[in-house]
Amino acid sequence: MTMSSPSRFGRDEEYGDVHDIRDGTKYVAEFTGTFLLTLVVVLSGGSAISIAVVLMILIYALAGVSGGHLNPAVTFGILLLGKLPGGIKTALVYFTSQLLGALFGATMGNMLMTNGHDSAHIIPPEGQSWGYTCAAEIIYTAFLVFTVFNVACSTGNSGNQFYGVAIGCTIIAGGLSTGGCFNPAVVFGINSSRLFWNSDVNPTSTLLYIICQLLGTVCAWQDFTHIRPEDGNTYIKAITGRTMSKVYSEIMGTFYLVMTILFASHGAKPELAGFAIGASLTAGVYSLGSVSGANFNPAVTLTIIASGRNKMSITSLLPYLIGQFAGAFMAVAVAYFVMPGHYVHIGPINEHEIHAALTAEFIFTGLLMYTILCLATCPSGTPTELFAIAIGGCIVVAADGIGSISGAVLNPVVAISADVHKMMFEGFEGNFENFGQSGWYSIAEILGGIAAVCLFRITHAKEYTHTDGYNRF
Repeated sequence: MTMSSPSRFGRDEEYGDVHDIRDGTKYVAEFTGTFLLTLVVVLSGGSAISIAVVLMILIYALAGVSGGHLNPAVTFGILLLGKLPGGIKTALVYFTSQLLGALFGATMGNMLMTNGHDSAHIIPPEGQSWGYTCAAEIIYTAFLVFTVFNVACSTGNSGNQFYGVAIGCTIIAGGLSTGGCFNPAVVFGINSSRLFWNSDVNPTSTLLYIICQLLGTVCAWQDFTHIRPEDGNTYIKAITGRTMSKVYSEIMGTFYLVMTILFASHGAKPELAGFAIGASLTAGVYSLGSVSGANFNPAVTLTIIASGRNKMSITSLLPYLIGQFAGAFMAVAVAYFVMPGHYVHIGPINEHEIHAALTAEFIFTGLLMYTILCLATCPSGTPTELFAIAIGGCIVVAADGIGSISGAVLNPVVAISADVHKMMFEGFEGNFENFGQSGWYSIAEILGGIAAVCLFRITHAKEYTHTDGYNRF
């Protein structure tokens, strides 16, 4: 991972050139880091939170030595970007170090847990289709690698300290939503380690996982070069304007957000759906905030425009809405094929009345919008590296507080696309009976944004007397 701070991640007096092909320290680092990561995967039983935390720790610990890849998909992606000094030679040694580290880590984990009996195995859970599994691996490996590109390899996020947090959040989002793996070395190591105890191993399933993960890497590479052409393809840079980069950014950020909502609602840990969705939003804001502002929500766009201070032009409204709805409908289309019969209900939950649900949406969308206005559009001495955690935290709080009342939607494009998804299964009978309450939800959410603007004008009145053009994004 070619991180962005030259003093720490490029050339350092202590470590020298971290990408010198003759320097064995980085290969030891990749072996050790992947060993520890895979060991935690096995010992935790695949706990997404444990895996995300140890990955974050290892990335921060090893970034200055090897870049902290710990994943062949990441190494392959950075090779595609042309940002891996040493090129294919370095990549091959990285791959070898990672695969061996994962094999040793999985073997050690199985010895500690079961002495080899009933050892860990990465295969689709019983009842889960290969279509669902492959889609999850492609989408969330793409999300992981795409986040790595944006927070660790882009000039727009140069010098940040949040890269490890953002990358860890993608594991929380994907792991809690789908229970997937997103790492070819971990799949290889865990499944291959079963051979030591004569356990059944299906090489075809292992290979299919790895192919899907590498395909996800290629998708991430293509997305990144369109959104940040200055860091990717020279030809794309010549034909892609700044507005189109912002639209692409809104498409992909909204796609990953809505995809996480759809997967998490019926996925591996539905009781932790709010945490998964909040983590997805945090990773998206850290990744794409410096491109489009990472709105992913029509209410956010309208709120920032309504707040004035030249933070966002009214002419941006239509392109942003097009990007947001395009991303949401892309996610719905994928979900329609890989999760047949499953959709997110928009409307009051647990026999609550519609007025209670709309009031809940109004209040907590207002909280989200107010947080964004305070942290992302004005200086106010707020901690610059924590803004996306606070924004994602609003989703976690809302899911816990009003998830059982309104579903904690807080986003018109989510409400409308979810109802379209439902209608695709149940049919349109000409009377909008199956279209749910998305229209009312959208109105309540937009009104929540307006209320946030009114409160912001009171609490941050100085913003309207001393404008300095500040915008965190």
